Formats: sequence, C-alpha cells, structure tokens
Amino acid sequence: CGLPQLSLDRFTFNTFRPELNPGCKGALKDARLWAHGKLSPWLFLSGSYGLGKTHLLTAAVGYLLEAGVQVRYWTAHDLYLHLVEASKGDTYADKVSALKQVAALVLDDLGTERRTDFAADLFHSVLDSRYSERKPTLISSNEPPGRFPPRLRSRLSDDLVVTTVTMIGQDMRKEQKP
Repeated sequence: CGLPQLSLDRFTFNTFRPELNPGCKGALKDARLWAHGKLSPWLFLSGSYGLGKTHLLTAAVGYLLEAGVQVRYWTAHDLYLHLVEASKGDTYADKVSALKQVAALVLDDLGTERRTDFAADLFHSVLDSRYSERKPTLISSNEPPGRFPPRLRSRLSDDLVVTTVTMIGQDMRKEQKP
C-alpha cells in the first residue's frame, strides 16, 4: 500500500484529535465518508502543514485495507522520483497504468513534487484518467485548488466529482508535545 504498518496502526480515524483544531472537524467527517464510499469519488484536503492531512489520508488507507480494497499511497514527491527512475527503463508505462487502474489512489502533498514538464504531464495523465473514470482518489496539499495548473485546477474544481475541504488551524504537532 505504500505505508509502514506502524503508521497504519498509529494514524486512524479514532486517533485523530479534532478538538485541537475545530476547523478540521469537517475533514475528519468527510475523510470517513470518502473511505466508506459515501462521498464524491474524489476528496481534496488542503491547508497548512501540521493540520492532520497525512493523518487522515493514512486513516483512510488503513480503513480501505481492512475492507479489502486495493489502495496505493504515495507522496507526490516520492511518486515523481519513482516514475523518473522508471522512465529510464522499460517499466514506466506499466507503473503509470497501475496508478490509473488501482481501486483507490491516495496522493499526499500534491504540489511538493518538482515543477517540471515531465511532472505536469505525469500527474495530468494519471489524474485525468482517474477523473474521467471517477475512480476513488484522495489528495492532500498545502496549496488550494486555484494554485494548480489550469487543467488540474479545472478537475479539482468540479463539485460533481470532487469534495474540497480546507483545513484551518494551528500546527497540531506543537500541541501534542508533552
């Protein structure tokens, strides 16, 4: 799935603490609904660092795995590096096809990958295919949808396919220190 078991055990829906940031309570509700298949096919969580976006993505991955759903988690940066390496051999097309076809794709920190033509084409290809087929896709970013290139921005702004949640609050990592 792309996540270590320790993270899956630690970051669940039940361990998310919205009382630290009441502005993130809606994100918890929508991430649960998305994982249960009761929301739009895409969920886009945006907000500053430390608000719990990765926690909620990990919780969704854990839930889907327990439900027997094929799910793949990547940070945008790691996916970019992985596919740059694959493009040097003969596995690139297979890896991109797998991203398009996996039952649920969870993409963390979109916008942190290198901003190159290759990255733009790669993410457009994968996300456009998933968008067209309405495949479950969960994305987080520190950037709001309006900051992405026009083709991706258009898809992220489609309220019929994408639920967008803006998380607001303080860095929870600071609040959780003893």
